Amino acid sequence: MKNARLILIALLIVTLLSACGGSAAPTAAEKPAATKPPAASEAPATKAPATEAPAATEAPADAYITITDDTDAIEVTVPSAWSEIDGQVFDTGNMQFASIMASDNMENFSNTLSAPGVWVLASGQMAQLVGYVELLDLWKDQYSAKCTYSAADRTDYTDSKYEGKADFFTNCFGEQNLFIVLVVRPSANQTDHLITVMINETDPNNTNFKANLEAILLSFNVVGDLPK
Repeated sequence: MKNARLILIALLIVTLLSACGGSAAPTAAEKPAATKPPAASEAPATKAPATEAPAATEAPADAYITITDDTDAIEVTVPSAWSEIDGQVFDTGNMQFASIMASDNMENFSNTLSAPGVWVLASGQMAQLVGYVELLDLWKDQYSAKCTYSAADRTDYTDSKYEGKADFFTNCFGEQNLFIVLVVRPSANQTDHLITVMINETDPNNTNFKANLEAILLSFNVVGDLPK
């Protein structure tokens, strides 16, 4: 089945990249104008293989840009085609997250996951309340009602700076998509902060998917002070 194949590809890619992702701190690029805040899901307010990955094509030097949120607390490298950017603080009413979202169609990505994109959130407050598994479970509860999910597909993630787990979803809002939710904490200071990285791909034949995923996983990082 196509959905099972997509999940296996994602698992393989995360395994291949897990030795080196998430710890780089590339130079930030100029941010395009912010768009409206995301509405795909509400952040939690309290604590509460054996298939071949698609070959990546050689990307031009200007194919990716590094973006930062409005508070300069977090950064991530994304395809330059994802030119709609929202770096506003994500406020649940009793907790704030540094947040950066990018897509080539922000409305479709944020509302129905019908466009490719990425959403990175980071919080020091959340790390005082729950661990990365508990936070991933909260996101799972949010998206399981809208997407196809299998607990058997949950996988470990480690790199030179972070450790965590990733979940994989398909058919969100009826779309033929692959949606990855990764939650990590710093290996050296486990209660300092938690980062959530959400990556959506809507085209199973996109030959740039591996390169896009690699760019994101190699670059997501906390580089400044998180909201208090």
